[in-house]
Amino acid sequence: MGNTIKRLTRKPPQSLTIRQLMSYEFDLQRKKFIVTGSSSGYGLALSKLLTQLNGHVIGTVRSTEKSKPTLDSVREHLEKTKPKNPGVFETMQLELTSFDSVRNFAQEYQAKHSNLHALVNNAGIGLLPEFKRTVDGFEETYQVNLLSPYYLTTQLVPLLRRGVRDYGEPSKILFISSKIHHYPRDETFLLERHWNDPKEYQPNKQYAYSKLAAILVMLEMAERLESYQIHVNALDPVGSLSLNTNFHRYSEEDAKNNLMTFLRRFKQITSPDKAAYYALNTLANPDHRDTTGEYFTRMNIRLPSRLANNEELCMEMLDQTEYCIYTALKEKHRERQQSQK
Repeated sequence: MGNTIKRLTRKPPQSLTIRQLMSYEFDLQRKKFIVTGSSSGYGLALSKLLTQLNGHVIGTVRSTEKSKPTLDSVREHLEKTKPKNPGVFETMQLELTSFDSVRNFAQEYQAKHSNLHALVNNAGIGLLPEFKRTVDGFEETYQVNLLSPYYLTTQLVPLLRRGVRDYGEPSKILFISSKIHHYPRDETFLLERHWNDPKEYQPNKQYAYSKLAAILVMLEMAERLESYQIHVNALDPVGSLSLNTNFHRYSEEDAKNNLMTFLRRFKQITSPDKAAYYALNTLANPDHRDTTGEYFTRMNIRLPSRLANNEELCMEMLDQTEYCIYTALKEKHRERQQSQK
């Protein structure tokens, strides 16, 4: 079914170590970066690093109450590291369980900023103890890990295109992924009628398939956006899911223990501060200026799930994602019209 995507079978280039990457004298020149889920864990560590290197970072937080602690944490980091040319860090509110929030964020960002260099879709959730449906009608894991990040990305593509024009180099989209996406062995559960059915809900399975679906969508997006010089990649930072993040904010203690067992099985535990350099490698390393449609593990380009070899499946996943978003937005529009009568 479908054709093998040739780029997945090529020999990866030689990778750098973190020590080698740190020897580069990075100056991000106030290019604008959006990092979702920046209030803790991996998103916060990456926001600190990009700001330290003179980036203009817009970190998203789920509530206004999280803004001050996040701003304070970045400020303290800059005071400690004392960079020669520190960048700018600001926060904006974004709740990925709501398409309305995604649209409002994109509109507010466009009102404040004229372009965007890179979008890091970092925020995620997993291992919810029970099925939970969002206000848009979808299981929460899938909406937060796939539907809303994709919707956000499409809303920001015009600004990413302006970034290409203004900065004179490709813009970047980075999906934070996980080796756990290798866990699924077949494509059946990728269909919306399965992952959106409470009777079929299993926390581990739901999370793994949501990450696989995001990889498939990423690959198809890379194909479609390459002509605009917008490059799309995925990264397993092997550290974004430690217990000091909001990743499992709804999980009970036993679910957290299950998470750690699951992650250790896939060797998923690394310091977020160290793992932030893995994202920097994909976003700013000159060797990856033109890299697109790739799956990174730490500093290395690796092959994603064998299911990602199916080009037709990648197209189907993107089409299904767009259809889910379209139907939800259409229903919301209909409800608003009825309420105004």
